[in-house]
Amino acid sequence: MLLILLHPEVAGRSCAECIEWVFDEETGRKLLRCGRPVPRNGAPTRCRAPGGTCPKGTPESPIELTEQNRRVWRHYLECRATGQWPDDALVREHAAVLRAVEDHVEAVRQDRRAAALIQATAIGTIGGGARGR
Repeated sequence: MLLILLHPEVAGRSCAECIEWVFDEETGRKLLRCGRPVPRNGAPTRCRAPGGTCPKGTPESPIELTEQNRRVWRHYLECRATGQWPDDALVREHAAVLRAVEDHVEAVRQDRRAAALIQATAIGTIGGGARGR
């Protein structure tokens, strides 16, 4: 679930697709030229580029959800969107785990935003202080 929430740009594609096609790493969509996907033609993938890493790991050791986990996630999203939850112990257990994951991801995002704000403020203070003298 962390992969889907923190790195949706790679979560929905397989390593085999990534090896075959060039992707826009910001959006996660296949790069198009004249309306057609651009073949990779041996160009290095994100996990193989010098100094590069991929949140999914490598084709030899990918981090992927099982089909069962994908179904659980979709069911959770449907129940959350509609506010209709079946009276089922397993559904409650899954919902509790998935909600905890969502809460963790939100905390990570807040930490990242705070760190970025602190960094931007420090840069502005240093830069502004130098110009102000």
